[in-house]
Amino acid sequence: MTRRRAVFALTAAVAALFGLNSGQAVSQPAPTPVAEILGRGTTSAPYLVGSWQNREFVARKVTIPPGGATPWHYHVGEQVVVQVQGVVERLDRNCEVHTYRAGDAYVEPAGQREIHQGINRGTEPVVFYVTDLVPVGAPFGVNVTAPACAS
Repeated sequence: MTRRRAVFALTAAVAALFGLNSGQAVSQPAPTPVAEILGRGTTSAPYLVGSWQNREFVARKVTIPPGGATPWHYHVGEQVVVQVQGVVERLDRNCEVHTYRAGDAYVEPAGQREIHQGINRGTEPVVFYVTDLVPVGAPFGVNVTAPACAS
């Protein structure tokens, strides 16, 4: 074997070993999925979510600026909430205050009897991630007149 043939044979063997021959596809590992935790919260409150109709699951990030408040409203479908920043005061239909902080999780029940308002009295934004479980085509919430106790 001539020196030239030996170099060619060695080069071909190395190319075959590393899959560099032109007629063969090189198998690449599949990309690994990436999951990012956006928030994590804990609740000790009991909850039950059920549905007998088609629902949309909608993931949203909600921010209430310092000094801001939501209108009085109720939700058409349940909300699963994980609060990641700030302190929010939730006033229920009797104007009782329920305070939620970063790290809290809760379920907002649906229905007209569940009117409430969220108020940020702090100096930093309140941020929470919400998964709405709403009937298909329904709004996330319905604004209502404040109850008599709020005047």
